[in-house]
Amino acid sequence: MVGKAQRGLGMTDAELCAKADVLIEDLVDVRHGLLREEQVRRIAGILHLQADCLIAIAKKQWYPEIPIVPGLRQIRDEHHEMTPNAYLISDANGDAVIFDTTSDASPMIDMIRRHSLRLGAICLTHTHEDHIMALPQLRAAFPETPVYSPAREPVADTIQIDDGHEIRVSDLQIETRYTIGHTEGGMTYVVRRGLSVPVAAVGDALFAGSMGGGRHSWAEALSTNRKQLFTLAEETAVLPGHGPMTTIGQEKRHNPFYPEFKPQP
Repeated sequence: MVGKAQRGLGMTDAELCAKADVLIEDLVDVRHGLLREEQVRRIAGILHLQADCLIAIAKKQWYPEIPIVPGLRQIRDEHHEMTPNAYLISDANGDAVIFDTTSDASPMIDMIRRHSLRLGAICLTHTHEDHIMALPQLRAAFPETPVYSPAREPVADTIQIDDGHEIRVSDLQIETRYTIGHTEGGMTYVVRRGLSVPVAAVGDALFAGSMGGGRHSWAEALSTNRKQLFTLAEETAVLPGHGPMTTIGQEKRHNPFYPEFKPQP
């Protein structure tokens, strides 16, 4: 997380060490996971990270309480080096939507057929390979199912949609929100209705206790998360592209990249 924030701010090791008054050896140790609390606090202040949350994660004192949402299934791709996630949701009528594909769609195809679900949409958050590799496999299995991708970062031969678009699949009502920064057109899909709580399929915009790197723009990655994600209800389940599921409330309390939501001393 230190390295991610440092890269995002475009700060060299020498600049960061000078501003934080730490030795280069300490910075290297911290980036490699060695916890030096005094140095971490100094570094965190310069990188606009919340030090207590950063230290708690380093000490493994916090792990998200995984939201349990009937009709929601997380599929983690253990065969890909990036271990990306895909998600399958279904309403009480048996109508379903997929978010992202990982590198092997076999588990999702099996779930859909085993539970006699009707797949109504495939929604893609961004174009990084680990999230869209299995799209041809899904298209072969469900050739009539519409596929959606963000207009600012489109996937070929899909329905291109912008911020504020609504997708309806039976009882599932899905709203689109741009969460750009990690990529130039990253999209979050917020399921407003059809499940017991709202859920947000965020791709690589936000992770449990972390966030995606700002490959396109670090400043936009932070600002669009604040505007588009942290304004959602705290009980909203967050479905990240990597790692465990979490909630907006937990990220407000524990994510070091957003210090403004923590109690002030």
